[in-house]
Amino acid sequence: MAHGTKKDGINCIIVNSEVDEVDENTGDEKEALMEVNLPTNQMMAILRKIYRNWEELMVVIKPLTFEIRRQGRPVLLKTKAITFAVRKK
Repeated sequence: MAHGTKKDGINCIIVNSEVDEVDENTGDEKEALMEVNLPTNQMMAILRKIYRNWEELMVVIKPLTFEIRRQGRPVLLKTKAITFAVRKK
């Protein structure tokens, strides 16, 4: 994305970090079924390295909680959603 963006172009990425899943019936933590599950500080370091010469327009880290079902069981999915918007200089 960074290489394919023209000067003054904007990239906006919304990505989850620190995803946890908890079985609501038992309280047991489950392995999060996510392809990539990094700590927030590591995800931010990667984004800032890739976009190091870009202007940061907005960075928001917001905790989110969703009730989902896994194999018919209620699961509480917790994550930190990162919104990262930058402009190419």
